Amino acid sequence: MTRDLRATARTINTSLRQTSWSHIVTSTDDAWYGPFLTRLALLTAGEELVIATGRFDQEDGGSYAGTVQILTTTRAIVGTVAGVGSEDPTETAAYAFARSTIVDVSVDATVSPFVDPGFHDWPGAVRVTARYAGGHTLAFPCDPDNRIERANAFELLPDLLGDLAG
Repeated sequence: MTRDLRATARTINTSLRQTSWSHIVTSTDDAWYGPFLTRLALLTAGEELVIATGRFDQEDGGSYAGTVQILTTTRAIVGTVAGVGSEDPTETAAYAFARSTIVDVSVDATVSPFVDPGFHDWPGAVRVTARYAGGHTLAFPCDPDNRIERANAFELLPDLLGDLAG
């Protein structure tokens, strides 16, 4: 199981390199990131990852906040960090809940099927939001400006709609 969890941690880390977390993932200055990644990997219990994504925002004043969202075959996992300056985060959390507790799924799309007769850009930028019991909400993509994230959100829609069917 330990080997599987190490592989899961590597997969999560690789996925986050493609997001606004990339400067944290590749930094040697952020000692808190390794234990944070371990917490996320442990919460997967070695299950296959469906998606691992996130967003990290840093303000000019030095405050920062980051979110990681992971779906496995049966769980949703969320990790959050917040802090100021180069100090370790003052707030961190990592928790999991069952995907089966899904309440509803909503979709926002930006492109009309009637604009482009060849459907080259259709459906355009899609944002998928899943709400779960307990007040948990996951939105994909985490970073709407990331092209890879937008494609992943569209591909995730059938899985989330399948969760509704129970």
